[in-house]
Amino acid sequence: MSKIKILTKNYLNVFIGSIKWRKRKGKVVAAGSFIAFAAIGIMAMMFYQAYALYKFASVEDGLMSGTTLIFMLAVLSTITRGLTPSKSTDTDLLLSMPIKKSEIVISNSISKYIFELFPGLLFFSPYVIMYFILVKFTLTSFIGSILVIFLLPLLSVGLSNILATIINLIGGRFKAANIIKIISTLLIVFVFMFLFSSSGTNNEMMSFIYPAVWMKDIIISFDISSLVYFLLLIIIPFIIGVYLFSKSFGIPKAKYVSSNKELKFKKRSVFTSLLVKEGKRYLSSPIYVINTIIGPLFIIGISVYSFFIKDMIETVPLAVLYKPYIIVAGFIFMIGMTTVSASSISMEGKNIWILKVHPISPRSIFLAKAGFNILLIAPVSLIACVILKFTMELRILRTLIIMIICVLVSIFTGLSGLLINLWFPKMEWQNDVAVVKQSVSVLLSILPAMIVPTIIFVPIILSETLIRFEVYGAIIALVYTTLNLICWKLLMTQGVKSFNNL
Repeated sequence: MSKIKILTKNYLNVFIGSIKWRKRKGKVVAAGSFIAFAAIGIMAMMFYQAYALYKFASVEDGLMSGTTLIFMLAVLSTITRGLTPSKSTDTDLLLSMPIKKSEIVISNSISKYIFELFPGLLFFSPYVIMYFILVKFTLTSFIGSILVIFLLPLLSVGLSNILATIINLIGGRFKAANIIKIISTLLIVFVFMFLFSSSGTNNEMMSFIYPAVWMKDIIISFDISSLVYFLLLIIIPFIIGVYLFSKSFGIPKAKYVSSNKELKFKKRSVFTSLLVKEGKRYLSSPIYVINTIIGPLFIIGISVYSFFIKDMIETVPLAVLYKPYIIVAGFIFMIGMTTVSASSISMEGKNIWILKVHPISPRSIFLAKAGFNILLIAPVSLIACVILKFTMELRILRTLIIMIICVLVSIFTGLSGLLINLWFPKMEWQNDVAVVKQSVSVLLSILPAMIVPTIIFVPIILSETLIRFEVYGAIIALVYTTLNLICWKLLMTQGVKSFNNL
């Protein structure tokens, strides 16, 4: 009995240690209050979206949207976990303690599981609750929803360990290790999604994802075959991932060391030098790239995909009627999710003094950091606008309006993200994930991307007459122009002050 107590205590200590580092000094109360407020807001939006889907679409489409959402979140979380290396100091400390390696591995997996469970509860619970309220509540559907919500995080834990092992084997030995990590991660994810996806039927505009279908069938009818497929998808990667993690834990990671001792000097302008610096810092962090490159990739991907669904869209009257509004809302959402500048100040970390001691004005630094964000997303958006002009048969004037809105939203994303990061900097962190995904500034900066598209459609849906798009587009452009001027003014006043106080 005493041995069981000792084992339980070891598991608990390692687990608490694995999550305790996430606490940071600073504005804990303010950050906690904001996160709670954001969680409530997201839940409210999810309830609204689920209600609309169940009311205006089929039951299966409504629940399918929820299962697809949490499956995609699991995949994205896999990328984050797979690209986040454990600190060597933490590993050495744990291995030096009188704790078995198996206990460390199990406790680490439990820690990952707990933090993967929260997004599922946050985003998927509203869909299940609205299904119970608007459709039906049965014991089997309740058990099915519990299985889906509490088992899916195991997939992310297992796949992230597998991904981390693969990336470590192919990435650390080469000069362009980070580029190789980024490309290999994207390829692995796309292959994974391709293997578990199928093109839609003639009556379906979009493709569907098999695991989402399995989860939907488990909840609606507790289909045994779907449950078996789902369990195999979860359990096999989890076992393989934990095994690989236990084998690689504590083994030194391979690192490329350059033998080139030559110094090269290049003459550049201040802005160009700062912009190049931002690009190099961006590419040096795979998780930074993966977390912000999804927007540009989706914009290009969906615009190209529109070639194949053009005829299907024409058969849906509402899609034809709301076509330009849907395109604008989609651009605002995807551009707003590309929040590179929201982490750019924090990514400097303790090296921020290097920028401050040089004879460089804060204005030049701000232009470079916001400018890199703009250059990353604006050109891609403009190319997508040109593609959509032909595939969606948009009028020239409407296409120009959409392009102007894309540029204005790109500028707003760059300026507002930088401003928010100056207000809520996170200069002390242990790995890039703490800045790129877990900081208050990033959470705040993506809120407009989630809220504005909803605001765009609410008056359109509620009004009896459709507002002419040219007028509506001009209003949106005017709003974002005003917001950009305000952001720039705040950057040159409060932003400079905040930067000097760092």
